[in-house]
Amino acid sequence: MEIKDWLLLAIPITCNGIILFVFQQMYLAKLKNNERTNTYKQDVLKDFLSRLQECYHMFLGFQSLNKERSGKDYSFEQLWNPAVAKFHDLIVYSDTHPSTIVRKDIGFDKCIDNIQSIIDILFECRKNNNNLISKEGEAKFYIKYEETILSMKECMARCEREIMK
Repeated sequence: MEIKDWLLLAIPITCNGIILFVFQQMYLAKLKNNERTNTYKQDVLKDFLSRLQECYHMFLGFQSLNKERSGKDYSFEQLWNPAVAKFHDLIVYSDTHPSTIVRKDIGFDKCIDNIQSIIDILFECRKNNNNLISKEGEAKFYIKYEETILSMKECMARCEREIMK
């Protein structure tokens, strides 16, 4: 074999090796980027889920606290405001991560709608009753409150499924 034959043999093999190496590096970079993105999404969803669970437990705690104080004159908003503030923080957190937390996919919009309905009921009671809630207002409140608790449970379940993906 002459040098020309060796060159005709070595050049295509070397070029193919270089091309394969470049494609392999591009593919590995894409995989690494996808892994980073998935890790970020998982971390944000886990943080959102922990905040949602904290808010959920605060809502449940509100119900037990309310039962302990039944029969006494109390400001309904004094009991309710910390839970709503925690929920507002959750909304702000979901707004700061809109591409990661897709509200419709996990059912968070339903929670927001229920909380808004409850806040409207409380404002109506505030106007009419000087911060004391009537029996009718309390009935409306607890209907929406139960819907909110159920929607929060559903949201937590969907969020856990998203984390497991």
